[in-house]
Amino acid sequence: MKTLVAAISLVCLSSTVLAHDIYSKLRDRDGHRCRPHALLLVWTGLIRNQLSLRPGRDAAGAAGLCIFVLALFAWPLVGRLSGRPWTQAEIFGIAPDPTAVATLGVLIAADRTHWELLVVPLLWSGISGATLWAMQSPEALLSPAAALLAFVLTCWKMLSRRRQASPA
Repeated sequence: MKTLVAAISLVCLSSTVLAHDIYSKLRDRDGHRCRPHALLLVWTGLIRNQLSLRPGRDAAGAAGLCIFVLALFAWPLVGRLSGRPWTQAEIFGIAPDPTAVATLGVLIAADRTHWELLVVPLLWSGISGATLWAMQSPEALLSPAAALLAFVLTCWKMLSRRRQASPA
């Protein structure tokens, strides 16, 4: 799990630098809104060791792992299916949308709910969806739909664990 958290943290940091020129109008100039999220992932997952991945423990964890895998392997196909060439494929670690959705998948599959880590990918998905909607892009609802699913699964996971913990 530490390796996965480290990889996602580095990807979040690097995508803020790599996407600087492309997305500078959509966020602050140097990506400072995403870097604290990457540092918080490092702090929570690597330094404090509070991010453990147990996806088979419940249905939400399994769904989170599926979201992660879809962001890795299916997301690049979306652009191709909408008529863009392979050179414009959105790939995890390079493009912010699949990176945010993959992060959401890992956070859903995590052993406990980390709301502070969910904020940035959820907000990014909404901003990205609004931007793509304004551009009339066919995949405009994909990232917000994944964020909504992540939010619902996280709430469901939290409520079901509270019900299990409370005496009947």
